Amino acid sequence: MQIFYLHRKISNLYRCVIPEKSRSEYGKLCDETVKKWETCHKSGMTSKKIQEILGVSRATYYRRKKFLHAGIIKSKKPKNLRKSKFIY
Repeated sequence: MQIFYLHRKISNLYRCVIPEKSRSEYGKLCDETVKKWETCHKSGMTSKKIQEILGVSRATYYRRKKFLHAGIIKSKKPKNLRKSKFIY
């Protein structure tokens, strides 16, 4: 039997053990992005124009904003993955 991906509990465990250094670096990146986005939005720019300038989508902006408030990283991987029908 071949295992193609890790069990969900193992990947959740890794998320809890992420080193503080990488969390703080990601926090700085999130903080910069959110501040730039909000500054541009206050000056009257549309979200499409802000996306072009910053190179960050609206979904990423909201995800980073949520990270700053909650302090957690959530995976966007779907819970139920498609099973392969091919036999090797």
